[in-house]
Order: sequence, then structure tokens, then C-alpha cells
Amino acid sequence: MIGLAIMLSAAALVGACLGSFVAAASLRWIAGRPFIAGRSACDGCGRSLGYAKTVPLVSFFARRGVADCCGGAIDPLHPIAEFSGALIAMLCLLIFGWSFEAALLGAWGLTLLGLALIDHRTYRLPDPMVIALALASAGLALLTQGAIHLLSGCLWAAGTYLVLEGLRRAFATLRGRQGLGAGDVKLFAALAIWFGPLVAMEVALAAALGLVQLMLVRPQDGRIAFGPAAGIAAVGIAVVMVRGAPWL
Repeated sequence: MIGLAIMLSAAALVGACLGSFVAAASLRWIAGRPFIAGRSACDGCGRSLGYAKTVPLVSFFARRGVADCCGGAIDPLHPIAEFSGALIAMLCLLIFGWSFEAALLGAWGLTLLGLALIDHRTYRLPDPMVIALALASAGLALLTQGAIHLLSGCLWAAGTYLVLEGLRRAFATLRGRQGLGAGDVKLFAALAIWFGPLVAMEVALAAALGLVQLMLVRPQDGRIAFGPAAGIAAVGIAVVMVRGAPWL
């Protein structure tokens, strides 16, 4: 038990650091800045920050969400992403142990996290990130269930895209407004590569979570970002996919 606790703590630390990177990259993308290269900077004044001021979770709560350099607010997406990254890393360790599969699942989860953060702020799901998610889904399908499942998943992805895109366009024509974004359709198709027939459960669960979000937030324009709900649902489906793993 002590050994497992140490490994989970190490995974949580690594995951929190990766979540911090995902948050920084997502906020840079939202602001239209280069999102891969560059040092960490204050959300308010843009001043470069040293490592001591970017410790995941600790920096945010120690400063009560306020930047030392300018007194501006630290974006709350930082601690949310850092905590989510820690959870993703621990889940990967529990499912696959220290392995390439765990690393690939972590990349899949962190890509979902980045998509959720960007969609939350912009109502957009960048195509390059959706493509990266599709590639990670393909790798997981191949490594965990074999080439036949990957081929089946590709067929499910095509079917998912055609059905949801048809429904999206029909709703827009009949109601005169968007009910489902084009990016959401691509996201579900990317997930279907790994999920296969379970993509139906993914869509249903994401829709339920989206409805709860709509009732709680009650936006004036009736719009919600569907990416976070789809991401939470996808993590749940992923656990179902690997429930036979010895660690579980």
C-alpha cells in the first residue's frame, strides 16, 4: 500500500505539471499567441514568471488567486487543469501501471482536457487537437484491443460523423439555429475510433451532462460549451473500456 501511495503521488505530481502546461497552452491559443513555446507569464500583465511562482496548485492557493506582480486575478483554469491533470495521471497509473499504454492514455486525456478548456472559453474545438485525439484513440484501440477493433472503430467513427452531422444540419434547418457544433460532431467521431459501439453511450451521457450544465448555468443565449461534458463522459467510458485491467 505504501508503494502504491508513493507511485500515485509521483503520478499526481507529473500530471499536475502536465495539466499546468495544458492550461498555459490553451490560454495562449485562446489569446492568439504561440501556444507551445515561451515561458510562463502572468495572465494580467504578461510578465514572465519563475518556476517558484508556477508550482501547480500551490502557487494559486498560496496567493489566493492573485498575481504578485500586478495584483490581477490568476485565471481559475490553471488550478482546474492542474487538478484534472493529476487525476488523469493517477487514473492512467491505476489502469496500465508504468507503461507505454499509460502514457498514450495520458496523452489522450490531456488532449481532451485542452479541448474542454478551449471550448469552455471560445465555443470552438480546434481541428488539430481533434485530429491528435483521433490518433491517440486509434493507438489505444490498436494496443488494447487489436487491429480488428481499430478497423471496426474507424467504421463506427464514420457512421457517427454521418449521423450526427445529419442531425446537426437538420436541426439548424428546422430551428434556424445551431443545436450541436461541427466541432462536437468531429469530437464524437474521434472518440468512436476507440469506443466503437460505446460511442452511443458517450453521446447519451454527454447530452445528459450538458443538460445538467444548461439547467445550472442558464446562459442568456442558451449556448453551452459541450466539450467539457463530452470530456467528462469520455473519461467514464474509458474506464468502462478497460474495466478488466488487473489494476482495477
